Amino acid sequence: MIPHEGQRTASVSTADEVATGDMVAQYNYYARRFHLTYVEGRWADNAYTNKDRWLHRVLRGNIPRYQRAAC
Repeated sequence: MIPHEGQRTASVSTADEVATGDMVAQYNYYARRFHLTYVEGRWADNAYTNKDRWLHRVLRGNIPRYQRAAC
C-alpha cells in the first residue's frame, strides 16, 4: 500500500502487498520507527510535514493560482 497525503498504512503483513521504497528506506534508517509508523500506524504531522505537503500540492498543480503566493 502506498501512503497518501501524510497517511501511513498500518498493514504490511500479507504476501501480495508491496513494500515501497519509502518503507525500505525507513527500515534501513531506523527499524523501530518503521515498526511504529507502518505496523502500529503511529504518525503525527508536524510543521515540516505540513509545509512539505502544501508544497507538493502546489507543484502538482492542485492549488489555485491565487493561493500559491502564500508559499
